[in-house]
Amino acid sequence: MLVSEAADIYAKSLEKEIYRAYEDGLMDPDFMSRNEVDQIFRMPLKDAVQLVKNTRGGLINDVHSFLRGWACFNPEPVMSGINTANSTFHDFGTYIREGPKTGRNDPCPCGSGKKYKKCCCK
Repeated sequence: MLVSEAADIYAKSLEKEIYRAYEDGLMDPDFMSRNEVDQIFRMPLKDAVQLVKNTRGGLINDVHSFLRGWACFNPEPVMSGINTANSTFHDFGTYIREGPKTGRNDPCPCGSGKKYKKCCCK
Protein backbone atom coordinates (compact mmCIF):
# COMPACT_ATOMS: atom_id res chain seq x y z
CA MET A 1 0.00 0.00 0.00
CA LEU A 2 2.77 2.43 0.91
CA VAL A 3 4.51 1.68 -2.37
CA SER A 4 1.37 2.60 -4.29
CA GLU A 5 1.03 5.84 -2.34
CA ALA A 6 4.73 6.66 -2.85
CA ALA A 7 4.28 6.09 -6.58
CA ASP A 8 1.15 8.25 -6.60
CA ILE A 9 2.99 11.22 -5.12
CA TYR A 10 6.06 10.49 -7.25
CA ALA A 11 8.32 9.98 -4.22
CA LYS A 12 11.33 9.12 -6.33
CA SER A 13 13.59 9.80 -3.33
CA LEU A 14 12.23 6.55 -1.80
CA GLU A 15 13.07 4.48 -4.88
CA LYS A 16 16.04 2.60 -3.34
CA GLU A 17 14.10 1.77 -0.17
CA ILE A 18 11.14 0.54 -2.22
CA TYR A 19 13.34 -1.75 -4.32
CA ARG A 20 15.04 -3.06 -1.18
CA ALA A 21 11.60 -3.86 0.27
CA TYR A 22 10.79 -5.90 -2.86
CA GLU A 23 14.13 -7.73 -2.60
CA ASP A 24 13.52 -8.50 1.09
CA GLY A 25 10.08 -9.94 0.26
CA LEU A 26 8.22 -7.25 2.19
CA MET A 27 6.09 -6.12 -0.75
CA ASP A 28 3.27 -8.04 -2.41
CA PRO A 29 4.04 -7.94 -6.15
CA ASP A 30 0.40 -8.80 -6.89
CA PHE A 31 -0.68 -5.47 -5.39
CA MET A 32 1.90 -3.41 -7.25
CA SER A 33 4.79 -5.02 -9.08
CA ARG A 34 8.32 -3.70 -9.14
CA ASN A 35 7.93 -3.19 -12.90
CA GLU A 36 4.98 -0.87 -12.28
CA VAL A 37 7.09 1.16 -9.84
CA ASP A 38 9.91 1.28 -12.41
CA GLN A 39 7.49 2.45 -15.08
CA ILE A 40 6.14 5.28 -12.92
CA PHE A 41 9.54 6.49 -11.71
CA ARG A 42 10.96 6.44 -15.27
CA MET A 43 8.28 8.73 -16.68
CA PRO A 44 8.45 12.51 -16.41
CA LEU A 45 6.70 14.07 -13.40
CA LYS A 46 4.02 15.63 -15.58
CA ASP A 47 3.10 12.22 -17.05
CA ALA A 48 3.08 10.57 -13.61
CA VAL A 49 0.69 13.20 -12.24
CA GLN A 50 -1.56 12.72 -15.28
CA LEU A 51 -1.53 8.95 -14.71
CA VAL A 52 -2.70 9.44 -11.11
CA LYS A 53 -5.48 11.76 -12.29
CA ASN A 54 -6.62 9.25 -14.90
CA THR A 55 -6.53 6.15 -12.68
CA ARG A 56 -7.38 7.42 -9.20
CA GLY A 57 -9.16 10.71 -9.73
CA GLY A 58 -6.13 12.80 -8.88
CA LEU A 59 -4.51 13.89 -5.67
CA ILE A 60 -6.60 15.00 -2.69
CA ASN A 61 -6.55 18.78 -2.37
CA ASP A 62 -9.07 19.14 0.45
CA VAL A 63 -8.78 16.33 3.00
CA HIS A 64 -11.71 17.61 5.09
CA SER A 65 -14.10 17.48 2.14
CA PHE A 66 -12.73 14.11 1.02
CA LEU A 67 -13.27 12.50 4.43
CA ARG A 68 -16.58 14.18 5.24
CA GLY A 69 -18.56 11.18 3.94
CA TRP A 70 -16.64 8.61 5.99
CA ALA A 71 -18.78 7.27 8.83
CA CYS A 72 -16.02 7.59 11.42
CA PHE A 73 -15.81 11.34 10.75
CA ASN A 74 -19.55 11.93 10.58
CA PRO A 75 -21.18 12.27 14.03
CA GLU A 76 -24.68 11.64 12.67
CA PRO A 77 -25.13 8.71 10.31
CA VAL A 78 -26.53 9.60 6.93
CA MET A 79 -29.29 7.25 5.81
CA SER A 80 -30.30 8.24 2.32
CA GLY A 81 -34.01 8.35 1.66
CA ILE A 82 -34.99 8.10 5.34
CA ASN A 83 -36.27 11.05 7.30
CA THR A 84 -34.79 10.29 10.73
CA ALA A 85 -36.33 13.38 12.35
CA ASN A 86 -39.85 11.92 12.25
CA SER A 87 -38.95 8.23 12.37
CA THR A 88 -40.17 5.98 15.15
CA PHE A 89 -38.04 3.00 16.11
CA HIS A 90 -39.84 0.01 17.59
CA ASP A 91 -38.38 -2.46 20.02
CA PHE A 92 -40.01 -5.76 19.22
CA GLY A 93 -38.33 -7.52 22.14
CA THR A 94 -36.15 -10.57 22.18
CA TYR A 95 -37.00 -13.44 19.85
CA ILE A 96 -37.90 -16.60 21.77
CA ARG A 97 -37.59 -19.87 19.89
CA GLU A 98 -40.63 -22.17 20.27
CA GLY A 99 -38.71 -25.46 20.22
CA PRO A 100 -35.15 -26.61 20.70
CA LYS A 101 -32.49 -25.29 18.34
CA THR A 102 -31.75 -27.54 15.36
CA GLY A 103 -28.06 -28.49 15.36
CA ARG A 104 -26.09 -28.79 12.13
CA ASN A 105 -25.81 -32.59 12.49
CA ASP A 106 -29.42 -33.14 13.54
CA PRO A 107 -31.98 -34.50 11.03
CA CYS A 108 -33.50 -31.69 9.00
CA PRO A 109 -36.93 -30.58 10.31
CA CYS A 110 -38.27 -30.46 6.73
CA GLY A 111 -38.47 -34.27 6.75
CA SER A 112 -36.02 -34.98 3.91
CA GLY A 113 -34.00 -37.41 6.04
CA LYS A 114 -30.78 -35.48 5.39
CA LYS A 115 -28.69 -33.74 8.01
CA TYR A 116 -29.70 -30.13 8.57
CA LYS A 117 -26.28 -28.87 7.40
CA LYS A 118 -26.72 -30.68 4.05
CA CYS A 119 -30.32 -29.60 3.52
CA CYS A 120 -31.99 -26.40 4.75
CA CYS A 121 -28.96 -24.95 6.56
CA LYS A 122 -27.24 -24.08 3.26
